[in-house]
Amino acid sequence: VYSYGKHVHVGPNGGSLSLSELATTSERSVVPSYDAFARYYSKDTWADDVIRTALDPSQAFWSDDQRRVVAVKASQVLVTYFGAMQNAYEAVSSCSSAQQLRSTGSTESWDKVAAILIGHLEGTKTNGTVEGYMLYDLSQQHCVEFGTCLDDVTTVDTNEDLVSLLYTGRGAALENSCRALRKAADEMSSLLLIPMIQGALSTSMALSHSNDDLIRAEAYVYSRALLPLVRDRGAAVQLDEYLGNPGPQNPKHTAAEVYSALATAYPDMGVDCEKIGDPSGYDPCSGVVYGVSDTVWIIVGVLGGILLASCCCFIYFRSKQKTAKLPENNPKFFPSEEGELNHSMDLLEKAFASTPSSNHTSVGSQTPETEALNRYHDAEPLDDDDFEDVASIKSNMESAPDII
Repeated sequence: VYSYGKHVHVGPNGGSLSLSELATTSERSVVPSYDAFARYYSKDTWADDVIRTALDPSQAFWSDDQRRVVAVKASQVLVTYFGAMQNAYEAVSSCSSAQQLRSTGSTESWDKVAAILIGHLEGTKTNGTVEGYMLYDLSQQHCVEFGTCLDDVTTVDTNEDLVSLLYTGRGAALENSCRALRKAADEMSSLLLIPMIQGALSTSMALSHSNDDLIRAEAYVYSRALLPLVRDRGAAVQLDEYLGNPGPQNPKHTAAEVYSALATAYPDMGVDCEKIGDPSGYDPCSGVVYGVSDTVWIIVGVLGGILLASCCCFIYFRSKQKTAKLPENNPKFFPSEEGELNHSMDLLEKAFASTPSSNHTSVGSQTPETEALNRYHDAEPLDDDDFEDVASIKSNMESAPDII
């Protein structure tokens, strides 16, 4: 079935479409995440290699029971994801040409997306059944554990979003709205990662308590689907160690290590961690740091600039106020003992304050003006200019009335 296909017929001649073809076609390169997988595995046949290794009895890597789990789960996770997204982005590529040629290639490619993601086993009932093997069914498997079920049977919020995107994309394809079609494809590529992440987290919790061989095989497949999307090298090594085969010697901390490793990758994956759900005792969003948009940084920069300018203005005016209050910038006049405000006398007293009086023994009854003149007579001889200044001051004193 894997190599030659069954039930699915494509093309005018009705040829079969096999899972092997979906896993190896070079047309998957249209998917944006294709390059990340090709770089990580150093080849473009990563899904086919995992499945054929599991199907080969000569490989001692897996037990017989594990082989079946790896082959089925890898087909569900690794193959159908890229098969669906290949057709989604082919629809986007066909959109611009369809505008000119009125081609229906865009809508046909988008219809294939729904077929690959849902399959025929879901039947015609609303929300399908629990018998499917595609990514649509994978969301149903983990919804109870992660609290993402919208009812007790099959309705899952992730699948509701998926169906909504499928209708949105088909409408955009019919209207040749290429931008809306591209947006639907991008959102779908991130949305389909959520059931894979739930599977990885679920198996990590189980492996923390018991190193079950079948759960180990399932965890291995989930890790192969997510490792190329984990950009942090340390987190990728951590994820490979705890979900790989063989696992760590002490699996006790498997859940904690896997949760922390994946938390570093959600922003790069474009996954909203709130949509993953919240299993009891664990928080998928713990440690997640989402980047802010350029618009937010622009707003922060503008507000920061305004705040800095305000601080500079405040400091400038504050310094001006302090400078204005300094004593040298605020001269004051103090009255003398006689009640006079004679600034000229004050200057004269300061000029001769350093010259002691030796010719007068009684100073208690002398006025300040007399004391200044006595110091003038006892001082060293003045030159002609100094004498004229003093005489002028004395003349002014005698002629000016006292200010009371």
